[in-house]
Amino acid sequence: MENAAQKVKCPACGCADAYHFTVKNGYRLHRSQKCGLVFVWPTPSNTTSVYDEDYFHGATHGFGYADYDRDKEPQRKTMGKYLDVIAAYCSGVRLLDVGAAQGNFLQLAAKRGWKIQGVEISEYAVAVARQRGMPVIGGTVHHSDLQPGSFDVVTLWDVLEHLPDPIRDILMIHALLKPGGIIAINTPDSGSWWARFWGSHWHMIVPPEHLNLFSVSALSIILENSGFKIEKVAKIGKSFSVPYILSVLHGWTGKRFLATMSAWSSRMWLRRVAFPINLRDNMFFIARKQ
Repeated sequence: MENAAQKVKCPACGCADAYHFTVKNGYRLHRSQKCGLVFVWPTPSNTTSVYDEDYFHGATHGFGYADYDRDKEPQRKTMGKYLDVIAAYCSGVRLLDVGAAQGNFLQLAAKRGWKIQGVEISEYAVAVARQRGMPVIGGTVHHSDLQPGSFDVVTLWDVLEHLPDPIRDILMIHALLKPGGIIAINTPDSGSWWARFWGSHWHMIVPPEHLNLFSVSALSIILENSGFKIEKVAKIGKSFSVPYILSVLHGWTGKRFLATMSAWSSRMWLRRVAFPINLRDNMFFIARKQ
């Protein structure tokens, strides 16, 4: 492993002076001085094992969800907003959700008339989604039978930060889209004031779950270099359940009692309580295939 003073090339903007930023959970992170990308280096070769059943039900490893379905329920309104925006930019109906998890977003999209398809790396989540009748393929966009030029829109909700090689995935998504098709992304913003204020203690820094944390500049560079035109950049707030908030705080602080409280609250009436939170450290992108 390189020493702390050694500079690393930024995978987004290509600058050769990305500096050592912090170490978390045994992983070394660097930050680009030019575009602000925060990334794990060296990149883990395989993180599939992170997304086991405990990731969706338990979160005992310090990341994931106490109960995925219940924790995601407060975000249905946000998912609806995503679909409203997408409909304003897309006239087609074929939608691919990358990182589809247990199919929650696909269910909502199908109810609105979209012809849906999902792809998901977690074998556990794929099994749950299929039990619900959702067409979710196991694996990644690179290891599937998805046909080039077959989708009007591809969505990545809180997914891009998890990918070991996001540029490779975005290029593949470009190939899967029809001419003029759009990619819709929601991901943490490493250039936000909240992220800057907390620095290396930002709660989104949780490797090996999060491997790449983008700024507006970094993601714009990647999308434009991959053949997309940026159509919209915005901040959309979300609502979070009490168990999920406690789980995030556990991952942030490392305090074990927070994990215990998260598990306890997920079994109580508190699981139905949600709070709207907008720290403006999540960004929403719409970009069109050139």
